[in-house]
Amino acid sequence: MTPIYSDDGIPIVSPGDLKPYTINLNGSRKITQEQFKDLTEGERMPSAGDIIYSRNASVGSAASVDGKNIFCMGQDVCLIRSINFESEYLEALLNSHLVLEQLQSIMVGSTFKRINISQIKDFLLFVPKIKEQSEILAYLKIKTTQIDTAILGIQQEIALLQAYRQALIFEAVTGKVCVI
Repeated sequence: MTPIYSDDGIPIVSPGDLKPYTINLNGSRKITQEQFKDLTEGERMPSAGDIIYSRNASVGSAASVDGKNIFCMGQDVCLIRSINFESEYLEALLNSHLVLEQLQSIMVGSTFKRINISQIKDFLLFVPKIKEQSEILAYLKIKTTQIDTAILGIQQEIALLQAYRQALIFEAVTGKVCVI
């Protein structure tokens, strides 16, 4: 079913609303309550812990549903629900280099890239026990925090150096500093 969009209503997620680890509903198109019921019947209602995965245009963006907002999915995204994975682990795995490499070899399309659901089901994934997934996630969180801290420090240093450069240029142009 192709939805008819309205100015207000319930958000419908499309590939443009997805980035790795993020679902942004701020710019989402909206549909009526009746269309929402049709699009979420059966097991198609996203709930906390599910993964929304882009299979068209921005192929390969995976984001976990936090359960805070009600929305439905457009035809170019799919819902991934698993009992074998901790949600955050699956989200990280789907956004990983391992999966992105697999995507490169199976995507089709010249105007924009896409994959079908059966190809997503065929991804080769590491499936450790849930306890090990939690340990891997804990390690990843520590390492990404360290990397984010290092990046922030470098960005602050760059900003200071740029300000120093601007001040030095200003002083040279105004004659306060002699340049030889």
